[in-house]
Amino acid sequence: MWSLANEPNSALKVSEAYFESVFKHARMLDPTRPLTFACNKEYNTDLVTKFADVISINRYYGWYKNMGYPQLVPYELSYELEQWQLVEKKPMMISEYGAGTIAGFHEDPATSFTEEYQVWDYLLCIWQYCYKLV
Repeated sequence: MWSLANEPNSALKVSEAYFESVFKHARMLDPTRPLTFACNKEYNTDLVTKFADVISINRYYGWYKNMGYPQLVPYELSYELEQWQLVEKKPMMISEYGAGTIAGFHEDPATSFTEEYQVWDYLLCIWQYCYKLV
């Protein structure tokens, strides 16, 4: 699979026309591989995923969105995956995910920037993503 961009502003009308030509050219150069790009826009604002074969999303639930509330991760992820499937009906993958931490910072209960928070955030996302695949 070829990834043609990382987090472009795919909500702009000018991006739609530009990436249509980029995807068309990439398919001409190699018609054997599926194409994607790492999207950081929402399902209802992105204008470029329609050209991709696989939807790849970069997300940071519980970090850039709702920091300090990793218990919301399963709900946010579930809702977003369902919405993308309603709009695009294509295979999906999470191409980037994370929560920052300060190495060696521990606290109980887990709070933002602790290693425990980072692990909790990752595990909730992985569990929900795998659950959706079953």
